[in-house]
Amino acid sequence: MKDSYKFDCPNHYIRLTGGVGVFLRGYIHHKDYHTYHKDTFQAINKNAAIICIEGITNVPFGESLDLYWSDPNAQFGHYDALMKEAVISGFDGFFAEIDARDTSKFSMDDVSFLPRVFFNKYFAYLVKIEPSLMKKINSPEKLKEVLMRQSNTEKGVLSRGFELFDKGLRYYETPYLANDGKTSPHPTGLEFGQLHFTDALAATKLHLIARLMSDGHIPNGPIIDYQGIGHLSNRSYYLQFPQYAMQVVLRSIHELMAGSVNELTDIYCLFDNPDWAKITKEILKLPFKKIEV
Repeated sequence: MKDSYKFDCPNHYIRLTGGVGVFLRGYIHHKDYHTYHKDTFQAINKNAAIICIEGITNVPFGESLDLYWSDPNAQFGHYDALMKEAVISGFDGFFAEIDARDTSKFSMDDVSFLPRVFFNKYFAYLVKIEPSLMKKINSPEKLKEVLMRQSNTEKGVLSRGFELFDKGLRYYETPYLANDGKTSPHPTGLEFGQLHFTDALAATKLHLIARLMSDGHIPNGPIIDYQGIGHLSNRSYYLQFPQYAMQVVLRSIHELMAGSVNELTDIYCLFDNPDWAKITKEILKLPFKKIEV
């Protein structure tokens, strides 16, 4: 659509533990969009306690904030500009990274490249932790199909997403998967894949941040979570159902631990014998950054 950058994105507001308010701010990570709407961002950012920034997926989790701030190769004119303009506007809180996708070593989103043994091992792991769900999926071959339909590829959600421009706002819905393999407008219990993983884990990390605030470990105040518009509905849903969000994270431990393994066979070992202490530590990881005066 011509001049689509002039359309803003929706916001969702949710109150978490201790009355902490979270603004889920839909965002288009493109220079033209940011330039057109930057005055709005500066006006709201100066009152935030924490600003969450979507990370760069092909670098290790936790390193994106430094890159946006100082690496010439990461000066894209969107998230990097947003961070610096927030400080200029008076923001003196923490920046945080909660988007935990890490494809710096392996990208397991497009499952068409993964060998058969991966799906056999993954299916066996899921049978152990969610046996009732796996009765629906029934086989490693069906599991591969479920993963493919929810991948961030033309074979997955990119071919089934829905975009709408209405009353100055731009909406994009990431489709869910129905039991019959078709698109569903709402969650069905079959949420798999990298997009669902990162939104479920981000929601979990937002709950952890809210708990740190309510317990007095970090200053209390509004949290603004900037994310690509395609994450908005998923993340809002997982924030409201944190127990299910954790289920989705635990059924996606290959995504969770992708940055800490060296070979694909290490993922197989993870399915066979999960290191729950290491997994828990990864779930609890919260990269914060604060600008020096």
